[in-house]
Amino acid sequence: MDRKRKPTRTRQKLEEYNKEELVTRISSLIDDEYPARTRKKALSRQLGCELPADRSELQTHLQSATKEKLIEYTISLQTSLELRMSKQKRKRRSPRCVRHSEVQPSTPSEWYQARERRSTAQNFGSTEEALSRAKREHTERGGKITKVRRHLMETEQTVTSQTSELATLRRRLHERDQAAEQELHNYRQQLSVTNQNLVQAQRAAESTMEELLCTKATKEQMEKEFTEVYRQMREQATTYSSTEEELAEARRTMIEQKGEVSSLQKQLRESEAHARELLSTSRAESKQVKLALDTVTQQLQCNTPRQADFEAEHSDSGQDKLQKREADGAKRQMVEVPTVAATEVASTQLGEELGECLDGRHIWNQPEQREPRANAINDVQMIFGQDPGAPEMGNDCFHNYQPVDQRGTGSYD
Repeated sequence: MDRKRKPTRTRQKLEEYNKEELVTRISSLIDDEYPARTRKKALSRQLGCELPADRSELQTHLQSATKEKLIEYTISLQTSLELRMSKQKRKRRSPRCVRHSEVQPSTPSEWYQARERRSTAQNFGSTEEALSRAKREHTERGGKITKVRRHLMETEQTVTSQTSELATLRRRLHERDQAAEQELHNYRQQLSVTNQNLVQAQRAAESTMEELLCTKATKEQMEKEFTEVYRQMREQATTYSSTEEELAEARRTMIEQKGEVSSLQKQLRESEAHARELLSTSRAESKQVKLALDTVTQQLQCNTPRQADFEAEHSDSGQDKLQKREADGAKRQMVEVPTVAATEVASTQLGEELGECLDGRHIWNQPEQREPRANAINDVQMIFGQDPGAPEMGNDCFHNYQPVDQRGTGSYD
């Protein structure tokens, strides 16, 4: 069973490098030790694999290889380089050009000693070269370490400042989150209010649309009516001139009637004053009539029993009795005065006549009543004039009469 070989110091040292450094090291070794025209053949023989001869393709191939493969390439190249350095070059020996150093020793011991010296010198030269290379690498690594330390310190400072900035940013972010949440809450409330307003606006729009539809129907109906009215107006355009003449005549008639109304109002005022005078005189005369009526009544009451006794004592013929009855009836008719009912009828008629006279608008609105009517006082006098025994003016029925405008306006326009 094959034992696993332990990693050599060279392998351990190469494992400390990263992949980019190994690629750079291999590229520098190949460029320094192998010429371009024999590079492909030499590398194939040394590394045991086919590598591209072009530098760019070789660089791409090395970058795509694994780290273990790159370490193996580096070890193989270093080993081949050391072998080439330790191998002696063949030199032409000719009797014409033979150097003193190339003369073979005369004895075997001297020959072996010279070979050992040569090998020792070669080993020493390779060792010095390796040492110088190691020193150079150590110096480079020290510079790199210094740069890394400086970069690390700068990085620490940057991290510290960035940590403080991050804390500040976190605090600001927290404040912004709270403000954003508050704004979001406010926006949601505004959105809900806006949605409610939109719903109300939509309902109002629907009601407005219904009203518009109704208005449209009304408009169409009004347009039809307007068309009909316009047609009638065009038909009536021929009679417009005659209508204007009639209106002018009506205006003149109205002006004349206003003059008549003003004169009638003046007459009514005079009639009202005269009626009030008659009423005042009729109250005084009614008292006298009452006294006379009471006196006549008492006389009649006294004469009635006497007349009955006289008729019983002196009975005449039927013809004399008939003549006496006619005479008594005529006497009673002469003495008889108007009853209270007739007086009330006369006063009611007088009040109606006076009310109609006082209401100017009633006279203006009724053309048939614009003609002057009979004097109400004359009607009352005619009623009283039917009885020969009636007084000349008035009765007590006008005592409480007050003419009042039934409309309550008192206007004589």
